[in-house]
Amino acid sequence: MSRMLLCLFLISVSFAFFPFTGEDADTLGKGGLQWETQYAHFKHYDETVHKDVVLQITGGIKDNMDIALIIPYSFYRYKDGTRNDGFSDVGVFIKHIPVEAGNFKAGYKLQLNFNTGKERIGYGKITGNVNLIAQMCKDSICYNTNFVYIKASFVEELRDTYGIILSTYKKLGKSLTLGGEVKLLRPAEDGVNKLDSHILLGGVYSFDKLSVSLGFHKGITRHSTFANWGILAGFLMTF
Repeated sequence: MSRMLLCLFLISVSFAFFPFTGEDADTLGKGGLQWETQYAHFKHYDETVHKDVVLQITGGIKDNMDIALIIPYSFYRYKDGTRNDGFSDVGVFIKHIPVEAGNFKAGYKLQLNFNTGKERIGYGKITGNVNLIAQMCKDSICYNTNFVYIKASFVEELRDTYGIILSTYKKLGKSLTLGGEVKLLRPAEDGVNKLDSHILLGGVYSFDKLSVSLGFHKGITRHSTFANWGILAGFLMTF
């Protein structure tokens, strides 16, 4: 079960515009540095509780390219009362936004996850995932699309996961951004023929070089391996 939940984890954390699970099309710029702490709490339909605490350090290596290090720690409490916690697989990603034309941006994020996690917390093998990103902004509103692919078919009982994340963000004044997203995914568990669908509503409040974020995640499709609801919170410092 924990490996199945990891596929949710891989597309629920480690992105630039937390608490939203789609990768945005913004970059830090050459020499930029960002420190982020993310927390996610999910309750699944089978009563499993899954929590993640993630440290992400991101640096700008070009004006349109970022590199990031992701260090996750996960907690599980299963419906039979047993518990498991420990470090999950450390990840590294590169985000590159080579297309910028007026208000439109497009690019990709390539992520590699190393086999560093505790048994039954990590995958037990090196894995990878990719996001294809397109974003259009006009005035104070941005529309974002992510096509997501996670390579997991070489892990026992899992298959490759892919899907789409559609997001809209609106900036209210200088400090507050509110947004929502819809996520549709092919489940990682082999034999589950339902699409795993979610909605997420959230906001980011920024002042000076500090940002705090909060989001609420709700599952639409009901299945024992899917998340019913979740709460996400984050703290970000830019240097």
